[in-house]
Amino acid sequence: REHLMLKYKLEVNDEARKTIIDLAMETKESTRRRKKVFIYFIVFGLLFIAIGAAKLFLDMSDGVVEVSDIVLMLAGILFIVMSFRAKPIQKKQLEKMQKRLDSSLTSGMREYIIDEDGIQLISEMSSGKLYWNAFSEYGFKGNYVYARKKDESVLLINKDDLSKEELDELMRLLSNIERQMNN
Repeated sequence: REHLMLKYKLEVNDEARKTIIDLAMETKESTRRRKKVFIYFIVFGLLFIAIGAAKLFLDMSDGVVEVSDIVLMLAGILFIVMSFRAKPIQKKQLEKMQKRLDSSLTSGMREYIIDEDGIQLISEMSSGKLYWNAFSEYGFKGNYVYARKKDESVLLINKDDLSKEELDELMRLLSNIERQMNN
């Protein structure tokens, strides 16, 4: 069977931008940061609660209750509650960062020419060839097939825009990423 190159155009819309953020949330670095924040917030929360409770206990033995004792315990509870909000907070930060970027970087038309060597990317801002060794993985997310570069950025292709034969050819070409990693 003859293998052809595959040409694809993607209009970067809200759905694509949301998918890019979702994929960014799944990177090892993102997950590591979230776990770190979670642990820090839990530790600080428990520490604040313990200090506040100890001060409250000591103050009560003197027959007084300091507002600062209660504030410390409430701050501890707030830290613990915030630890469980790490993922939504991180997602909001990514959305804000995306909005601050030049719109030509986060919207517009992208054209991909995918062949045995890699993916040529053509956009309003630039053009270049990414060889398969520039990628770390590929997979599916929602309606999209993605190819993740080693710098954690992703290229998206909407599966719904491809025929069965084009999707099969795309998957065959993307399998070069695995072959590069195994060499």
